[in-house]
Amino acid sequence: MNSASGGRFGDFWGRLWRTVKESRIAKLFIPPESFILDIPHESFIDRAWTGSLAFGIFDWLLNLVPRALGAVYLRFRNRFDSSLIFGLLGRLSDEMGLFSGLFMALLLIIPQKYWNNMFSLFGALGLLFLFLVYAMRKEGRIKSELISPYMLAFAVFVCLSFLTSYYRSLSLRFLMFNFTCMLLVPVLVSSLTDRRQLDRFVLLMLSGLAVAVLYGCYQMVVGVPVVLWQMDITVNGSMPGRVYSFFENPNAFAEVLTMLAPFSAAVLANNKNRYIKLLSALLLLASLAVMAMTLSRAGYMAFAAEVALAVLFYNWKLVPLFAVLGILSMPFMPATISRRLITIVTGDSSISSRSYTYNSALKLIQDFWTLGVGLGVDPAQKIVNVNSYYSNGYKFIHSHNTFIQIWVEMGLLGLLSFLGTAANWFKRSSSWIIDRRCPKDMKNVILAGTAGIMGVLIFGLVDFVWFYPRIMVIFWAVIAVTVAAAKIASDEAEYKSE
Repeated sequence: MNSASGGRFGDFWGRLWRTVKESRIAKLFIPPESFILDIPHESFIDRAWTGSLAFGIFDWLLNLVPRALGAVYLRFRNRFDSSLIFGLLGRLSDEMGLFSGLFMALLLIIPQKYWNNMFSLFGALGLLFLFLVYAMRKEGRIKSELISPYMLAFAVFVCLSFLTSYYRSLSLRFLMFNFTCMLLVPVLVSSLTDRRQLDRFVLLMLSGLAVAVLYGCYQMVVGVPVVLWQMDITVNGSMPGRVYSFFENPNAFAEVLTMLAPFSAAVLANNKNRYIKLLSALLLLASLAVMAMTLSRAGYMAFAAEVALAVLFYNWKLVPLFAVLGILSMPFMPATISRRLITIVTGDSSISSRSYTYNSALKLIQDFWTLGVGLGVDPAQKIVNVNSYYSNGYKFIHSHNTFIQIWVEMGLLGLLSFLGTAANWFKRSSSWIIDRRCPKDMKNVILAGTAGIMGVLIFGLVDFVWFYPRIMVIFWAVIAVTVAAAKIASDEAEYKSE
């Protein structure tokens, strides 16, 4: 009797479970087999570029030094191999993931008052030197095919905006900032060629972020004074001071968190070591906490966009539900965050001053829309002073919009080349996120980088995210690591298909 009733009870729960699994609500949470769009890995322009004579010349020039050094090594191989110094350099060059990760970690933990932008230039030159030693010994090359034609065009317009600058002496240091990134991108995409190198890079980069986040947590606990130029106390008078960690400006810290915090989620999902999983989870939670206390409204919007992007790629059917839950959660947000978000609508001095800043920037664009005023914020500030473009007496620092600022500095073609770079990179990255052949760990890394960059570009709608040059270095490093992960995924997909 008991056996029969137990069997009927088990059958009931079995039928109920099958009914739930086959219901529309349950199916909503099952990731679809394909994405809503078919995104090709390469466009017609990409294929035409890599098959063109111009690309052949570009590749030849870019790899001229590695090939020459390789020839020297082959000619005097016995002497090089017997050298203790060269042997040490060779061993160091085999650990590019380690040293490039350490470079990023140092970039994140040096306080702004001790920071010098030459640090990042010397670091990029050091990484280039190690890569050349590696290429010399192992017939390595710079992977020029991973540099999109749009990215190359943007680099060309950076140089052109320096040459055509109305104040070239003021633009020179900004050329050095951009040159640092021009060195770093090809070195990273050419040296992070396998999981070992990529994992080391990401883990060490996150260790630097962890130190910055810990200091931000310390500031949360002990409190920081309210800085008047960072917050309108007539509207936000009861709010605490804004956390900024090592970066002087809370918005700059929020930009760093926007770009790098998603990688902690990727490591949490990828790494099998339970201690690293725990540390990654703690870092992610701590990053969200300090992001909240930066009181960066653009940071909040960027974070929401990153989560939405992750939902879109993992299960696009859940996007409407995510939007509804986001709206419903607003009354339950911490009071500090909700009050800060409300000021987007009610306004404060920061928001009202944006219109005057944009007005000054638009005056610059009207007069210098073709080639811009020259590379960097300094020439724009100078021309605003000379031509009295001030609006309502507000001092022009920068355009408070990344895209407008690029237009101001580099002209319309410079802006278009940057938009092309961002769009082409996003398309290539997205194509591997949705490709079923892409290994799950690489998919997570690519998605982390994609979310970070798209988040900071949304941030850039209301701020110039490259005002602090080391933020620009982090931006292009994230671009590079995403390209490197996509290349690893591509190589593995080709290997499995053979």
